[in-house]
Amino acid sequence: MCEPRIDYYTELIQTVIYLADVKDKIKQNVCNRTYCDAIDLFFTNFRNHAAVSSTREMIQNKYFRYSRPHRAAARFDQLLEEKTDLTEWAKRIKEFEEASDFAGFFKRMRAYYDGILKEVTVCPVNDWKKYIDDYFGACSDLNVIVCLLDGNYGFVEDGKAFIVCCVPLYTENGPTIFTESSFAKGIAHEYAHCFVNPIVEKHQEKLKDHADFFHRHKDMFSCYNVDYAVVNEYFARAFAIRFMEKMSFEDFDLIAEYERQRKTFPYIDRFTKSLKRYERSTDSFEDNYLSELPGLLR
Repeated sequence: MCEPRIDYYTELIQTVIYLADVKDKIKQNVCNRTYCDAIDLFFTNFRNHAAVSSTREMIQNKYFRYSRPHRAAARFDQLLEEKTDLTEWAKRIKEFEEASDFAGFFKRMRAYYDGILKEVTVCPVNDWKKYIDDYFGACSDLNVIVCLLDGNYGFVEDGKAFIVCCVPLYTENGPTIFTESSFAKGIAHEYAHCFVNPIVEKHQEKLKDHADFFHRHKDMFSCYNVDYAVVNEYFARAFAIRFMEKMSFEDFDLIAEYERQRKTFPYIDRFTKSLKRYERSTDSFEDNYLSELPGLLR
Protein backbone atom coordinates (compact mmCIF):
# COMPACT_ATOMS: atom_id res chain seq x y z
CA MET A 1 0.00 0.00 0.00
CA CYS A 2 1.20 3.47 -0.89
CA GLU A 3 0.32 6.30 1.49
CA PRO A 4 1.41 9.85 0.63
CA ARG A 5 3.71 11.33 3.26
CA ILE A 6 5.79 14.38 4.06
CA ASP A 7 9.40 13.22 4.12
CA TYR A 8 11.85 14.40 6.76
CA TYR A 9 14.98 14.50 4.58
CA THR A 10 13.12 16.10 1.69
CA GLU A 11 12.00 18.98 3.89
CA LEU A 12 15.46 19.23 5.46
CA ILE A 13 17.20 19.62 2.10
CA GLN A 14 14.53 21.95 0.70
CA THR A 15 14.86 24.13 3.80
CA VAL A 16 18.61 24.44 3.21
CA ILE A 17 17.96 25.29 -0.45
CA TYR A 18 15.49 27.96 0.63
CA LEU A 19 18.06 29.47 3.00
CA ALA A 20 20.65 29.44 0.19
CA ASP A 21 18.54 32.11 -1.57
CA VAL A 22 19.18 31.11 -5.19
CA LYS A 23 15.87 32.25 -6.66
CA ASP A 24 17.54 33.02 -10.00
CA LYS A 25 18.45 29.35 -10.41
CA ILE A 26 15.53 27.43 -8.94
CA LYS A 27 11.80 27.90 -8.37
CA GLN A 28 10.47 27.07 -4.96
CA ASN A 29 6.94 27.55 -3.67
CA VAL A 30 7.99 30.73 -1.84
CA CYS A 31 4.54 32.31 -1.99
CA ASN A 32 3.60 29.89 0.79
CA ARG A 33 4.40 32.50 3.41
CA THR A 34 2.99 30.38 6.25
CA TYR A 35 5.76 27.85 5.74
CA CYS A 36 8.51 30.18 4.54
CA ASP A 37 7.95 32.63 7.41
CA ALA A 38 8.23 29.72 9.85
CA ILE A 39 11.56 28.74 8.26
CA ASP A 40 12.82 32.34 8.34
CA LEU A 41 12.00 32.65 12.03
CA PHE A 42 13.33 29.27 13.17
CA PHE A 43 16.57 29.27 11.16
CA THR A 44 17.44 32.96 11.23
CA ASN A 45 20.91 32.25 12.68
CA PHE A 46 21.84 29.53 10.18
CA ARG A 47 21.85 31.29 6.82
CA ASN A 48 25.65 31.24 6.80
CA HIS A 49 26.02 27.60 7.81
CA ALA A 50 28.46 25.54 5.73
CA ALA A 51 25.59 23.37 4.49
CA VAL A 52 23.81 26.43 3.11
CA SER A 53 26.89 27.85 1.35
CA SER A 54 27.90 24.48 -0.11
CA THR A 55 24.34 23.88 -1.36
CA ARG A 56 24.33 27.33 -2.97
CA GLU A 57 27.61 26.55 -4.74
CA MET A 58 26.27 23.20 -5.99
CA ILE A 59 23.12 24.80 -7.37
CA GLN A 60 25.03 27.60 -9.07
CA ASN A 61 27.93 25.57 -10.48
CA LYS A 62 27.09 21.86 -10.40
CA TYR A 63 23.48 21.84 -11.63
CA PHE A 64 22.08 20.55 -8.34
CA ARG A 65 18.48 21.32 -9.32
CA TYR A 66 15.17 19.78 -10.36
CA SER A 67 14.98 16.15 -9.21
CA ARG A 68 18.59 15.94 -7.98
CA PRO A 69 17.94 17.23 -4.43
CA HIS A 70 14.97 14.86 -4.17
CA ARG A 71 17.06 11.92 -5.35
CA ALA A 72 19.58 12.82 -2.66
CA ALA A 73 16.83 12.91 -0.05
CA ALA A 74 15.58 9.48 -1.15
CA ARG A 75 18.95 7.91 -0.35
CA PHE A 76 20.34 10.34 2.20
CA ASP A 77 21.47 7.71 4.71
CA GLN A 78 23.38 5.87 1.97
CA LEU A 79 25.09 9.09 0.88
CA LEU A 80 26.56 9.49 4.34
CA GLU A 81 28.19 6.05 4.09
CA GLU A 82 29.41 6.27 0.49
CA LYS A 83 32.37 8.05 -1.01
CA THR A 84 30.81 10.10 -3.81
CA ASP A 85 30.70 13.74 -4.84
CA LEU A 86 27.72 14.20 -2.52
CA THR A 87 29.14 12.57 0.59
CA GLU A 88 30.82 15.66 2.06
CA TRP A 89 27.78 17.75 1.21
CA ALA A 90 25.52 15.22 2.97
CA LYS A 91 27.71 15.40 6.06
CA ARG A 92 27.30 19.19 6.12
CA ILE A 93 23.53 18.77 5.80
CA LYS A 94 23.67 16.40 8.77
CA GLU A 95 25.62 18.98 10.75
CA PHE A 96 23.01 21.62 9.88
CA GLU A 97 20.23 19.26 10.97
CA GLU A 98 21.80 18.79 14.40
CA ALA A 99 23.04 22.34 14.99
CA SER A 100 19.76 23.98 13.97
CA ASP A 101 17.48 21.43 15.67
CA PHE A 102 15.68 20.70 12.42
CA ALA A 103 14.00 17.76 14.15
CA GLY A 104 12.42 20.26 16.53
CA PHE A 105 11.18 22.37 13.61
CA PHE A 106 9.75 19.31 11.86
CA LYS A 107 7.92 18.32 15.04
CA ARG A 108 6.63 21.86 15.58
CA MET A 109 5.14 21.89 12.05
CA ARG A 110 3.44 18.49 12.47
CA ALA A 111 -0.07 19.90 12.80
CA TYR A 112 0.44 21.99 9.65
CA TYR A 113 1.77 18.96 7.77
CA ASP A 114 -1.14 16.83 8.93
CA GLY A 115 -3.64 19.40 7.68
CA ILE A 116 -2.09 19.23 4.22
CA LEU A 117 -1.96 15.43 4.21
CA LYS A 118 -5.61 15.25 5.26
CA GLU A 119 -6.65 16.42 1.79
CA VAL A 120 -4.20 14.20 -0.04
CA THR A 121 -4.63 10.89 1.77
CA VAL A 122 -8.35 10.62 0.99
CA CYS A 123 -7.50 10.32 -2.72
CA PRO A 124 -7.54 6.73 -4.08
CA VAL A 125 -3.82 6.72 -4.89
CA ASN A 126 -3.55 2.94 -4.74
CA ASP A 127 -6.35 2.54 -7.30
CA TRP A 128 -4.50 4.94 -9.60
CA LYS A 129 -1.27 3.06 -9.00
CA LYS A 130 -2.85 -0.27 -9.95
CA TYR A 131 -4.23 1.14 -13.18
CA ILE A 132 -0.85 2.62 -14.13
CA ASP A 133 1.05 -0.55 -13.18
CA ASP A 134 -1.30 -2.62 -15.31
CA TYR A 135 -1.04 -0.14 -18.17
CA PHE A 136 2.73 -0.37 -18.41
CA GLY A 137 2.87 -4.05 -17.48
CA ALA A 138 5.13 -3.49 -14.50
CA CYS A 139 4.85 -2.89 -10.79
CA SER A 140 6.93 -0.55 -8.66
CA ASP A 141 7.42 0.10 -4.97
CA LEU A 142 5.84 3.55 -5.14
CA ASN A 143 6.60 6.38 -2.71
CA VAL A 144 4.46 9.52 -2.96
CA ILE A 145 6.21 12.43 -1.27
CA VAL A 146 4.29 15.61 -0.55
CA CYS A 147 6.76 18.50 -0.54
CA LEU A 148 5.81 21.99 0.55
CA LEU A 149 8.51 23.86 -1.34
CA ASP A 150 9.20 21.98 -4.56
CA GLY A 151 7.78 19.58 -7.16
CA ASN A 152 6.68 17.90 -9.34
CA TYR A 153 8.99 15.00 -10.24
CA GLY A 154 8.91 11.28 -10.90
CA PHE A 155 12.02 9.11 -10.80
CA VAL A 156 13.41 5.73 -9.84
CA GLU A 157 16.10 5.48 -7.17
CA ASP A 158 17.60 2.21 -5.92
CA GLY A 159 14.81 0.27 -7.61
CA LYS A 160 12.02 2.28 -5.98
CA ALA A 161 9.69 4.73 -7.69
CA PHE A 162 9.29 8.21 -6.22
CA ILE A 163 6.76 10.90 -7.00
CA VAL A 164 7.32 14.32 -5.46
CA CYS A 165 4.17 16.49 -5.44
CA CYS A 166 4.21 20.14 -4.39
CA VAL A 167 1.18 20.71 -2.14
CA PRO A 168 -0.31 23.19 -1.47
CA LEU A 169 0.63 25.25 -4.52
CA TYR A 170 0.64 29.00 -4.04
CA THR A 171 0.52 31.99 -6.37
CA GLU A 172 0.96 35.63 -5.50
CA ASN A 173 -2.78 35.67 -4.83
CA GLY A 174 -2.65 32.82 -2.33
CA PRO A 175 -3.10 29.04 -2.33
CA THR A 176 -4.59 27.27 -5.31
CA ILE A 177 -7.60 25.07 -4.66
CA PHE A 178 -6.66 21.42 -4.19
CA THR A 179 -8.72 19.09 -6.38
CA GLU A 180 -8.58 15.33 -6.67
CA SER A 181 -8.48 15.57 -10.46
CA SER A 182 -5.42 17.82 -10.61
CA PHE A 183 -3.65 15.66 -8.04
CA ALA A 184 -4.53 12.53 -10.04
CA LYS A 185 -3.19 14.03 -13.27
CA GLY A 186 0.05 14.90 -11.51
CA ILE A 187 0.38 11.37 -10.15
CA ALA A 188 -0.27 9.88 -13.60
CA HIS A 189 2.24 12.18 -15.26
CA GLU A 190 5.06 11.68 -12.78
CA TYR A 191 4.53 7.94 -12.27
CA ALA A 192 4.58 7.48 -16.06
CA HIS A 193 8.09 8.93 -16.06
CA CYS A 194 9.21 6.00 -13.89
CA PHE A 195 8.25 3.57 -16.68
CA VAL A 196 8.89 5.68 -19.77
CA ASN A 197 12.24 7.30 -19.00
CA PRO A 198 14.29 4.10 -18.63
CA ILE A 199 13.05 2.82 -22.00
CA VAL A 200 13.51 6.08 -23.90
CA GLU A 201 16.97 6.63 -22.43
CA LYS A 202 17.98 3.02 -23.09
CA HIS A 203 17.36 3.63 -26.80
CA GLN A 204 18.35 7.28 -26.99
CA GLU A 205 20.72 6.66 -29.95
CA LYS A 206 17.59 6.14 -32.09
CA LEU A 207 16.73 9.81 -31.64
CA LYS A 208 19.84 11.05 -33.44
CA ASP A 209 18.28 10.65 -36.89
CA HIS A 210 15.35 12.93 -36.06
CA ALA A 211 17.00 16.29 -35.43
CA ASP A 212 14.37 18.09 -37.50
CA PHE A 213 11.62 16.98 -35.11
CA PHE A 214 13.41 18.48 -32.13
CA HIS A 215 14.42 21.66 -33.96
CA ARG A 216 10.75 22.40 -34.62
CA HIS A 217 10.16 22.93 -30.90
CA LYS A 218 10.91 26.63 -30.60
CA ASP A 219 9.29 27.24 -27.23
CA MET A 220 10.48 24.17 -25.35
CA PHE A 221 11.08 24.58 -21.61
CA SER A 222 14.78 24.95 -20.78
CA CYS A 223 14.69 22.04 -18.33
CA TYR A 224 14.11 19.65 -21.25
CA ASN A 225 17.46 20.46 -22.80
CA VAL A 226 18.23 17.05 -24.32
CA ASP A 227 16.26 15.16 -26.97
CA TYR A 228 15.40 12.16 -24.81
CA ALA A 229 13.95 14.47 -22.14
CA VAL A 230 11.57 15.92 -24.74
CA VAL A 231 10.38 12.43 -25.73
CA ASN A 232 10.03 11.46 -22.06
CA GLU A 233 7.85 14.48 -21.50
CA TYR A 234 5.71 13.88 -24.57
CA PHE A 235 4.86 10.39 -23.35
CA ALA A 236 4.23 11.46 -19.74
CA ARG A 237 1.88 14.23 -20.87
CA ALA A 238 0.14 12.00 -23.40
CA PHE A 239 -0.34 9.29 -20.80
CA ALA A 240 -1.75 11.79 -18.30
CA ILE A 241 -4.36 12.75 -20.89
CA ARG A 242 -5.27 9.11 -21.53
CA PHE A 243 -5.41 8.43 -17.78
CA MET A 244 -7.75 11.33 -17.16
CA GLU A 245 -10.00 10.20 -20.01
CA LYS A 246 -10.13 6.66 -18.62
CA MET A 247 -10.81 7.81 -15.05
CA SER A 248 -13.62 10.12 -16.27
CA PHE A 249 -13.05 13.05 -13.92
CA GLU A 250 -16.05 15.33 -14.40
CA ASP A 251 -14.03 18.54 -13.99
CA PHE A 252 -11.32 17.53 -16.49
CA ASP A 253 -11.58 19.59 -19.69
CA LEU A 254 -10.04 17.42 -22.42
CA ILE A 255 -10.24 20.06 -25.14
CA ALA A 256 -8.61 22.71 -22.97
CA GLU A 257 -5.88 20.25 -21.96
CA TYR A 258 -5.01 19.48 -25.58
CA GLU A 259 -4.90 23.19 -26.39
CA ARG A 260 -2.63 23.88 -23.44
CA GLN A 261 -0.23 21.06 -24.30
CA ARG A 262 -0.02 21.91 -28.00
CA LYS A 263 1.47 25.32 -27.22
CA THR A 264 4.77 23.71 -26.20
CA PHE A 265 4.30 20.12 -27.40
CA PRO A 266 2.73 20.62 -30.86
CA TYR A 267 2.74 16.90 -31.72
CA ILE A 268 1.00 15.72 -28.54
CA ASP A 269 -1.86 14.27 -30.63
CA ARG A 270 0.56 11.83 -32.26
CA PHE A 271 1.60 10.52 -28.88
CA THR A 272 -1.91 10.06 -27.52
CA LYS A 273 -2.89 8.24 -30.72
CA SER A 274 0.20 6.05 -30.33
CA LEU A 275 -0.88 5.17 -26.80
CA LYS A 276 -4.33 4.27 -28.04
CA ARG A 277 -2.73 1.81 -30.47
CA TYR A 278 -0.61 0.45 -27.61
CA GLU A 279 -3.75 -0.07 -25.52
CA ARG A 280 -5.22 -2.27 -28.29
CA SER A 281 -2.04 -4.28 -28.80
CA THR A 282 -0.42 -7.13 -26.90
CA ASP A 283 3.09 -5.68 -27.25
CA SER A 284 5.15 -4.56 -24.29
CA PHE A 285 5.48 -0.81 -23.93
CA GLU A 286 9.12 -1.05 -25.02
CA ASP A 287 8.31 -3.01 -28.18
CA ASN A 288 5.47 -0.66 -29.01
CA TYR A 289 7.73 2.35 -28.44
CA LEU A 290 10.38 1.03 -30.81
CA SER A 291 7.86 0.27 -33.56
CA GLU A 292 6.05 3.60 -33.19
CA LEU A 293 9.09 5.86 -32.85
CA PRO A 294 9.81 6.55 -36.55
CA GLY A 295 6.23 7.72 -37.14
CA LEU A 296 6.16 9.79 -33.97
CA LEU A 297 9.29 11.71 -34.91
CA ARG A 298 8.75 11.97 -38.67
